[in-house]
Amino acid sequence: MRGILTLLLAIFWAALVVMGLYAFRTIEPSGDGFTRGLNRLAAFFQWELGALLVAAVAWRVSRQSPRAPTRLIGRAPIILSGGFFLLVVVVYGGAVVWSRLG
Repeated sequence: MRGILTLLLAIFWAALVVMGLYAFRTIEPSGDGFTRGLNRLAAFFQWELGALLVAAVAWRVSRQSPRAPTRLIGRAPIILSGGFFLLVVVVYGGAVVWSRLG
């Protein structure tokens, strides 16, 4: 039962990631000047945050599974989503530090 639930959560996670990319590509940018297009980023990150939450649930469900493939299916989304958010934080922090030095 945990294997099926983990697989369904992983599929739902993938659908949320795809929806984030779709939203980013299809939403018309609004605003003027510096803020133009921030609505697209907001929509993208909302979908990605939802995907991260689903990935956390999948990881939690798969932790108690005795089978290794189920645990791998449950861990892959949290590793990918968590890695993405860590990358965003590092790039943002690097941009702030770079702007202070330059």
